[in-house]
Parts: sequence; C-alpha cells; structure tokens
Amino acid sequence: MNGISGIETARDAGLTGQTRFIFTTNSREHALEAFALNAAHYLLKPLTKEAVQEALRRCLPRPGDAESKLLKIKTSLGTVPIPMENILYIEVFNKVCTIHTEKKIFRPIHPWTHCLNFWTGFRS
Repeated sequence: MNGISGIETARDAGLTGQTRFIFTTNSREHALEAFALNAAHYLLKPLTKEAVQEALRRCLPRPGDAESKLLKIKTSLGTVPIPMENILYIEVFNKVCTIHTEKKIFRPIHPWTHCLNFWTGFRS
C-alpha cells in the first residue's frame, strides 16, 4: 500500500473500535497489533473459503449494534444513498474504492482514502 501498512491505515483512520477490519497478509508479524486495533480477523494467505466466510461472519451486525444508517457516496451518476445493512463489504485495491452490495457495485469518485472516512458518520 505505497509505504503505509494496513495497521497504520486502521490506526490513522481513527475508526478502530467502531469499524470492523479484516487484515489479509502473508505474515503473522502484525497479528497482535491488529487485534489490539479491534480487528475482526487476521487472515494469512493463501486464503480459504472457510476462513473468509468466518471473517465476514464476525463483521455482521450483532444484537445491540446501532440501528441502520445511510452511507451517502458521490458517483459519476450523482450522490447515491446506500443503506448500511445492504453493504456486503468495501474493498480498496490499487487505490480504487469499491462498495459491494447484494444487487450492485458502487465506485465512488472520492480518493480511496475517503473510503475510510465513510465510517466516521457511524460512530456511536
């Protein structure tokens, strides 16, 4: 990630505790630090289907979580509201943010770092 690790990204985003992170890596080196940042899971490559499913299960809403809210993103078609419960996952790859829902994939026009800021509105 261009000189910045996923651990640093999670820490610098200031969202640990409110956002569930899944780290994927080739090394066990930062596992303890990831869990100290409240990681939902720390997956070692090569990934297995079962490990990914378990990691995603850990990210599902739990009883007592805050009620659903809307995530508003700017796309090439304008501002799009996405109900939080419809988001399966958010991916950042090659500096491109992609939001996956059951029915559609959204690509915001924001810089990829803005994807981390999406979650600031969901703090309790």
